[in-house]
Amino acid sequence: EFCGLILQNAGRQPIKISAHTKYHLPHEYEKCKNGQLEWDGLHPWFLGCRRTVRFTHELESIWITTLDGSRDLVIDDPHMLQKAPMLFKRESLFEYCIMEHKYDPFLLYIAECHCEFCMRLLTISASYSVFYQHKCYERYGNLCPCFEASEVAHDMSLWTTLEPLRHMRIHNCRGCAYTSHCAVMLKVAVCEASYQGYVLGNPLAPTILNNGFQNLSHDNGRVSDGRLRGDACDCEPQVRPYIGDVDGRSGLCVEEGSLGSGNFADLFGCAEFCRSKSRCAFLTYWESTGECRIYRDCIWELCTDDFCFASATYRSAPLGDYVTMRGAFQEFVVFPKRTVQTTFLDCKACLHLYDHEHCHHQCGIEHRVPYLHWPAGQSCATCIFAGNRMHEMTSAQKAAVKGCVYQAIRDSKDPWVVCDETTWGEAGAAAIDLFNGVATHFLTECPGRSFAR
Repeated sequence: EFCGLILQNAGRQPIKISAHTKYHLPHEYEKCKNGQLEWDGLHPWFLGCRRTVRFTHELESIWITTLDGSRDLVIDDPHMLQKAPMLFKRESLFEYCIMEHKYDPFLLYIAECHCEFCMRLLTISASYSVFYQHKCYERYGNLCPCFEASEVAHDMSLWTTLEPLRHMRIHNCRGCAYTSHCAVMLKVAVCEASYQGYVLGNPLAPTILNNGFQNLSHDNGRVSDGRLRGDACDCEPQVRPYIGDVDGRSGLCVEEGSLGSGNFADLFGCAEFCRSKSRCAFLTYWESTGECRIYRDCIWELCTDDFCFASATYRSAPLGDYVTMRGAFQEFVVFPKRTVQTTFLDCKACLHLYDHEHCHHQCGIEHRVPYLHWPAGQSCATCIFAGNRMHEMTSAQKAAVKGCVYQAIRDSKDPWVVCDETTWGEAGAAAIDLFNGVATHFLTECPGRSFAR
């Protein structure tokens, strides 16, 4: 059975297509039948010549070379060629465009001819929790190359100011692409900033009839500027819920302290608006309407109508300890291992049989520790770093462990496996014991490891 793909020459030189199989020596190749692909001088990236390339499982790579021999490209990506470790053969033929590299005079680009498929992958990868990111990688890979086509113009005079078919390498199966992916588990969590700063427009290539059309709205309208975020969620954001009444009653900040208002697609746009003002300390956001109000101080006024009850007020400050609906800190009794009076097993056995007040002889002095997040609290999720043993580590040790976890998520790997050596070195414990049973990424339930483990 044949596999295949469609190649379009979107460059300005004719190319020839060759095959390198497992039977060839490293320098050998075989020219494909009808393997020469011309280019269209009128508009190569709209009217470029196409050809279907079919091959068998013996293929190792496809070699693309310009006819004058100045530029070349080797296609050996298993997800393009549908080879192991890819788990399945694609039913439809995928179309890839080839054009000259922007900076290197000896190379060619190859990528999806538009970003529609990559956009779909960003949505799909949000369904994979941190436990199963390696499964996402096996299906789709960590990178999806595509040509951003929304700014392509038919008028050649604009080629000096607009980049035709801008080449993009979009990260997927990493952790998040939009802040809303993190907000599933924690309302104020954010997706880290991307170091590449990609802006994605209309994922479909424009046509003659809609020349100049550009749509930067993504993620069901929550992203209005087309900007993609980074690879991991930040579960310690710079916004915390705020209730200004000691009895936990709903209300609003009075208008005397107002610094302005606006409309934003999500809470994070409102928070950025607040951070842009030098004296802003509080913000109120209505999810139903997108209205945002920011304040320099907050004198609490109790709600008297439904419009007020629909609002949510936040303080522009690090998240800090978890606060209940009544404004009280949620504290829990913890016995640090360094102060256990007998042995860990004796202390554990006592706590299993009796209340903690009767176990000071075995367990030592108790500490009341507020958790950062707690199950059934903010959006029914808990932080991977909320385990008891994290409270016994120094700031440097915590930073090393957190850095390992975030990097594992960026690399589409399981933190419990990758960071086990780091946790033994920094905390003297296995990762499965140090980390909590749930991670803060796309969770509405608890897949993967159970709390019992």
